[in-house]
Amino acid sequence: AVEWVESVKKSEKTDMAVIIKIRDMVSQQIAVLNIPARYIGYRYQPVSRVWSDNAGTPDEKVVLLAALLRQAGFNAEPVAVLKSDRFEQNIGNPGLFDQFVVSIMGAEGQNFCLTAGQYQGDARYLFPGEMLVKLEPAAESIPKTETGLSTGTLKLKGQIRLTADGKATGDFTMNMLWAANPWFKVSADGQAMKNYISGIPAKGISEFQPIRVNPEQSEAILKIEADKMLNEIAPGIYSMDIPGFTNGVSTWGLSALPSERIAPFAFPSVLAESTIITITIPEGFVLLTPVVNLTEKTAWGNLMLDIRQRGNIITVQRGLESICRIVESKDYEALREMTNRWNNELYQRLIFTKK
Repeated sequence: AVEWVESVKKSEKTDMAVIIKIRDMVSQQIAVLNIPARYIGYRYQPVSRVWSDNAGTPDEKVVLLAALLRQAGFNAEPVAVLKSDRFEQNIGNPGLFDQFVVSIMGAEGQNFCLTAGQYQGDARYLFPGEMLVKLEPAAESIPKTETGLSTGTLKLKGQIRLTADGKATGDFTMNMLWAANPWFKVSADGQAMKNYISGIPAKGISEFQPIRVNPEQSEAILKIEADKMLNEIAPGIYSMDIPGFTNGVSTWGLSALPSERIAPFAFPSVLAESTIITITIPEGFVLLTPVVNLTEKTAWGNLMLDIRQRGNIITVQRGLESICRIVESKDYEALREMTNRWNNELYQRLIFTKK
């Protein structure tokens, strides 16, 4: 492990790149042993064993990540996440811990939390009512992180101009905030932000300019010049994917929810995802996708789907906002119906024909 860490430090140019390299290795290359900690009495293998076996429980991977980061010279500590109202300085119960993460001090003196699993983001933000506790005897708790960090927000806004031969030009602004902001990766390479856009061909992005990259927000503007924005799915029938994000609701596996559920349903984070696009279509094109103006509110969150046409201008708005992480069983059916509408292919792409 020592030799590998030293090789990473030599190959990467910045501290952030070293952190990302180590975190990605633990996340992606160390196998996960899905054994609940309570089944093994909260006793863990030594870091050396996890490294040599190339496998460990989720908690053991966290300890390994902290050890490798320390070896690289960073101030890293394994910490537990738990509800603030469960914390008692004099009495400990590991069964109350929700998750283990690594607390690391950044180059600018900022403290961040890293996960050792493959999540939508590379950092773990606290949610309302959560706190961190060092995994050391008699250690004081780390100060609470502001609850404003809790909500992940994804925003995509832009315009597209289609030509009769299926080409497209346009410009967009993208924003990724808080828990939905993979800023560790994009701080090392701002161009990596392009990987979080869906529905636009990678080669069709002619200009890409990050204008803000920090722990709170990553923002960029881009221009598109795509040779093929439309796909002919049948003679004279064309489809166009509605642009969106690859690290949003689509990563939560909501497209295959079972019809019933007894236990509460937990989400990785609280997220608000929205897309607003204006599309100019050429003369002779006819929109076959039915117009829709749908707004729903449930105990879990809010849904907005709006597709409308005025002349040769089509306006598309898609938004899904979760307002809580835990969905009780009594609200599960409403959640399932809402996410089914969000995932309906009818509202994920536009269908055209030519006169």
